[in-house]
Amino acid sequence: MPLATLISSNEAAQMKACTRQAILDAIERGAIDGQKVGRNFLVRKNGKFERWQPNPRRQKAGREGHRSGRRKG
Repeated sequence: MPLATLISSNEAAQMKACTRQAILDAIERGAIDGQKVGRNFLVRKNGKFERWQPNPRRQKAGREGHRSGRRKG
């Protein structure tokens, strides 16, 4: 059985076309395997990572909320 490859959270985000924060949230929830190394997180590129897909609704909401320039309230 081949060993899983470790990739940076930035690389994982690029591969999944999502934000780095989405990757970190998925690690925290246990949806994908990762570990903190120093200041950075490494993601285990295994079957769990390959099957995981970011939630498009959360991605869209995050982009709109962050870049809209509108304030809530």
